Amino acid sequence: MKFNEKLKELRIQKNLTQDDVASHLHISRQSVSKWEQGINEPDIQTLKQLCLLFEVPIDELIDDDREVVLSKEEKKRRVSKNLFIAQITICLFNILNILCLLVFIPSKVVTHYDFAGNATYGSKFTYLLFLTLPIIVILISALFKLFTKNNIHYKKHAVFTNCTFLIMQILFFIGTFIPMVLLIEFDEITFSRFMICEIALIFICATVSTNPIVNKNPNFYAGFRTSFTLSNKEAWHKVNMLQCILGFIAAVIMLVASLVIKEHWVIYSIFLVLISCIITYIYHEVLRHKMKKINT
Repeated sequence: MKFNEKLKELRIQKNLTQDDVASHLHISRQSVSKWEQGINEPDIQTLKQLCLLFEVPIDELIDDDREVVLSKEEKKRRVSKNLFIAQITICLFNILNILCLLVFIPSKVVTHYDFAGNATYGSKFTYLLFLTLPIIVILISALFKLFTKNNIHYKKHAVFTNCTFLIMQILFFIGTFIPMVLLIEFDEITFSRFMICEIALIFICATVSTNPIVNKNPNFYAGFRTSFTLSNKEAWHKVNMLQCILGFIAAVIMLVASLVIKEHWVIYSIFLVLISCIITYIYHEVLRHKMKKINT
């Protein structure tokens, strides 16, 4: 989408007239009209004022195919945001993974050892205590982010702080996943169910973190990335939204099947994810041809 199209769209969303925008910027209405017609474009200082007026970052206002030069502060802010999203994703995976692994491990498990090496057995639900660790860390991270968002000192160290919390979430995953997996009595069917369960959990968390509501702008890190979606924000939102919805539904069906059905064929439920990708690709091609026809 071009600058003039975005400008008009944002103005309408804010219920402003061209006169309102001109008055706010202390310019003539004809200047705003020429911007929206694509005849002229504002200078960088006026662009900043427009961003403040419409409450959007500059990369959401300029042309989608134009390179944006970001300041160091803006780059740090984006990296910090992505690290926080990664924390939430791994935290969600930790919680779901612990709950699902309880289905596979025996009812009675070793809860601890005394100094003599004697094992004490208890209910497998004792392992629910593992849930508190990732939840506490993500809450601390969220509160830290909330109460220090206007603190200049925190902003300088935001990337390091979020990296630290992210590493903690990863260590919690390793520290809970390995001990619980070692308790599972694997056979051919259990192994198939376990693998489908883990794949389903990965897809569930991926569809949450790559949802265009969270992952708004086209990027090379996450989402349904093609030359079409990366160059068109509307296409990015529509295609990725469909992929996330279909992928989430497919992953949930896989997860339920792996936990309930004790049959070897449950492994074939993985084709549900493949089907969701095929449907999304078909929609991607239909949308691409439709937009190409409109533009020509």
